[in-house]
Amino acid sequence: MFQPLSKREIRDIVKMQIRNLNGLLEQQNIRVEFTKYALEQLVELGYEPMYGARPLKRVIQKKILNELSKFILEGNVEKEGTIMVDSLEDGKFVFFNKKEENK
Repeated sequence: MFQPLSKREIRDIVKMQIRNLNGLLEQQNIRVEFTKYALEQLVELGYEPMYGARPLKRVIQKKILNELSKFILEGNVEKEGTIMVDSLEDGKFVFFNKKEENK
């Protein structure tokens, strides 16, 4: 019998997808980090117990991968930088370069 995914399992899938994304971006010396708010927003938007992880995959594709690609292609990424992903109250995701602290 089908067991619906819990929010915890969806959160784990989101984290796995972020690791996979970072693996792909590694060749370009780019890294992506998500704030806890962005992570939770993805969980909420992708959580549909009856449909498993499919809705989550669509949300990640539309709201993260497509927009991240635009951000990179527009030349907004600093060389060997980290892109931060955050979410706004209206559910929109924003991308910006993480400022590295001087050591």
